[in-house]
Amino acid sequence: MTALRIVTWNLQGSKGVDVSVIGGLLRAMTAGGDIQVVALQEVQRRQARALALAWGAKDWRWARKHLPYGPLVWWRAEGLAVLAIRDLDAHDVTPLTPGVRSWSYRRRILQFVRVDHPTVPVMVFNTHLASHDDPAVRADQAVIVAEAITAIRRSDRTVAEVLTGDLNAPDEPATLAAFRAIDLHDAWPSTGGDPGFTNPSGAPYQRLDYVLVSASIVITSADVALGVATWPMLSDHLPLRIAATIEPGSNATPES
Repeated sequence: MTALRIVTWNLQGSKGVDVSVIGGLLRAMTAGGDIQVVALQEVQRRQARALALAWGAKDWRWARKHLPYGPLVWWRAEGLAVLAIRDLDAHDVTPLTPGVRSWSYRRRILQFVRVDHPTVPVMVFNTHLASHDDPAVRADQAVIVAEAITAIRRSDRTVAEVLTGDLNAPDEPATLAAFRAIDLHDAWPSTGGDPGFTNPSGAPYQRLDYVLVSASIVITSADVALGVATWPMLSDHLPLRIAATIEPGSNATPES
């Protein structure tokens, strides 16, 4: 078995990122994994680079989501990033909002990278679905994500798959249904009473951030850090941490 550690975090990078503090937190949250992955949303490229260095990433990839201040202020572009303590040997982006201009916050993408490992490479999908819209918009975007993942499966023989990110989907079964239909299962435990709220970080009341996994990934723990007074100074979201093992060839179903 291979130990996997995953953190997903919407950093609200437009408000600034405390690289030294967040880098230390990421090291603590991913310790002990043979494969360690951090997926970030709402992060600028320079912030992702600095966090990769602070965390100790071997490799990282950033993908532009939109240019909030236009092309003349390109360095303020916001996007998604995947950091790993292993080589990343593939990277691409699928648009989820055809026709939406690149400077609109409504533009959404799916980022995917392959994390290299000699026996259990992991395909990581990272996204940030629509906010402030009808839930049907998110459900439609989820279908596009599921179709993209299905297409990649036809050409990629990766053992394990992880879909992570800010799905903006509190209590929206229709959005999650597209992922269940392609056998990606929610990593958050359905028992135990903890609802897994991640937003807003000061007094969370809704679950927006998710990790979904394929059947070869068996969840051993999932947690959201609560009650820390400094969280709101870092982001308006709390990080979600997952510990798991990868069992190639297993038909076991993760916790859902």
